[in-house]
Amino acid sequence: MFSCLLTSPTLDPTPSPEARPPGRLLVAGVLLSLGLALAGCAGVSGQRGANGATGAASNGDSKPAPVGVLAVPKPGFFVPAEAFDKNGRLVQPIVADNLAPTASAAAQAQFKREVLVYDGSANRSYFSGGGLDGRFSAQFWVGLLAKYKFRYRAISDVEDIESAAPSVLVLPSTVVLNARERQAIVNFRARGGSVVATWLTGVRDEGGAWRGFGFMQSALGAKVEGYTGPTDQVRYLNIDGDTPLAHGLPAGVRVWTDRPKEW
Repeated sequence: MFSCLLTSPTLDPTPSPEARPPGRLLVAGVLLSLGLALAGCAGVSGQRGANGATGAASNGDSKPAPVGVLAVPKPGFFVPAEAFDKNGRLVQPIVADNLAPTASAAAQAQFKREVLVYDGSANRSYFSGGGLDGRFSAQFWVGLLAKYKFRYRAISDVEDIESAAPSVLVLPSTVVLNARERQAIVNFRARGGSVVATWLTGVRDEGGAWRGFGFMQSALGAKVEGYTGPTDQVRYLNIDGDTPLAHGLPAGVRVWTDRPKEW
């Protein structure tokens, strides 16, 4: 089972106009991705999807039946099986993306107390190709931020990242990123912005081709080791406890993660 990364500053829910110092990337340990749990691992036949439809995991064709977030994509749809050995460890070392901030990104601007939720069209299209609702992860974040009265904007154009003041950028299960989006994210961080990235980020290009975990490692500072194998007894997530999504859990608490047989 895959886990995800969380890179973020501490978010302040108070909608105040005053600025704070530029955000800094904080690698907050390994969390179980909301995107994986809700847009992937919940692939159980005969349950109800986000669109209210009930259906089996597959209609017998090569493409799964479109049943919202509960569809089961074909094997290797997100990560090729050959990327790992029989024990779930990476076969080849990660090749880092050689992305550096452009000269124009170096200037520091005043930090803006705002959260940007990015929902790129290429990522939505890729999810749809597997019978999944590619909008779900972004909508989940929008609902969460609205409920707790964070100042936020839902964005879908790369221009919005390129022009954004330093703030907090959420990449919710953004499996697909094109070259321009990757550069925009690197520049955003260089300007003093912070990034919350869940699950697999930028592992495929806009055409759906596999790129690996290089962007996650070089741009976000997340090292992917692999996944727990079928006989592996490492079934716990160890919570750091001081991040926006885990602040309610004591540091060091262990969370049990079971293995759905479908995955």
